[in-house]
Amino acid sequence: QKALERHAKNLRSRVQDLSRKSYWEQFDQSPEFAVLFVPNEALLSAAVEMDKAIIEDALKDKIIIATPTTLVALLKAIAFGWQQNQLAENAQKMIEMVSDFYERLSPWLKHLSKLGDALGGAVKSYNESVSSLDSRVLPSVKRIHELGFKDKAALPEVAELESTPKSVLKNSPLSELTE
Repeated sequence: QKALERHAKNLRSRVQDLSRKSYWEQFDQSPEFAVLFVPNEALLSAAVEMDKAIIEDALKDKIIIATPTTLVALLKAIAFGWQQNQLAENAQKMIEMVSDFYERLSPWLKHLSKLGDALGGAVKSYNESVSSLDSRVLPSVKRIHELGFKDKAALPEVAELESTPKSVLKNSPLSELTE
């Protein structure tokens, strides 16, 4: 009986010693408890028979008394919590990366759209020049040839361009990025 009482007293003393060390205060992100491992279920059971409040008092002191069975369960719960925390951190990083990507994509799309407009304008100006050449200059060249002026080599033909740049943003989900 005295040995059981001493065992319960020693366990309570160990709980109090461990609580005073406040290991959880050493880390920014840490559960606010420490685990006191008792290597045998019977040892904890014997201490609880002598001191009914030992587990409850230990919890108040931020100490979890764990036996092999409860330690495994606790470790699995902690591992699951860490896994969930890692998933949440990864999700946050992905959100930040996507946000950064959109911030980079928007100006680039504006530049690309501006370039497309400039190319479209260049094609339009080129075609207007070819049209002016066809309607205003080449008729005069034809008349000069008809008068017998053929000392020079034949002039190369110039054709209009038929393709224009596609709009990157027209009818695209990306169009709202440049607005």
